[in-house]
Amino acid sequence: PTSSARHESSKFVLLGSGDHQTPIWPRLLAGALRDASQPLCATNLPAPSETFVGRQVLMSRAVAALLHGRKRYVCLVGAGGIGKTALALAVAHYVRLRHAFPDGVHHVDCSGLSSSLQLAYALAAALSLQLVGPGEEQVREELIGALAPRRLLIVVDRCDELAEARRAGG
Repeated sequence: PTSSARHESSKFVLLGSGDHQTPIWPRLLAGALRDASQPLCATNLPAPSETFVGRQVLMSRAVAALLHGRKRYVCLVGAGGIGKTALALAVAHYVRLRHAFPDGVHHVDCSGLSSSLQLAYALAAALSLQLVGPGEEQVREELIGALAPRRLLIVVDRCDELAEARRAGG
């Protein structure tokens, strides 16, 4: 193939077993996928990476866990620098374009956070929520109340830093 064809084919991600026969979305009803050219849900995700390659199996597993496994959360763990954030964001963009979470797909970076109250406010900011509670318990209840009726995906990034800050603080 020409270099132009290789460049174009590099823009696609193959999910499933790679045999082109395995359905990626075996349990979705007809009409469950809509036009992906017009994303419907709100987002604050960073722009997708143009160089995300080689993790199709992991991406497929994460997407399957979120959509088919009906998991309330999927945790990506591993050593620093192996691409957990890149994988999480690629999955978030993928499911967003398939309208899997109609109330939004959002990203929250926990870098620099040192308490659960700061996390609650970071979540609220990412979701454009106004929290008015005076104390940590009230803020938590407000946040839970605002999130409970929604179908959304929140990528909470760098949680390990928050956990380390809490351990160091007592």
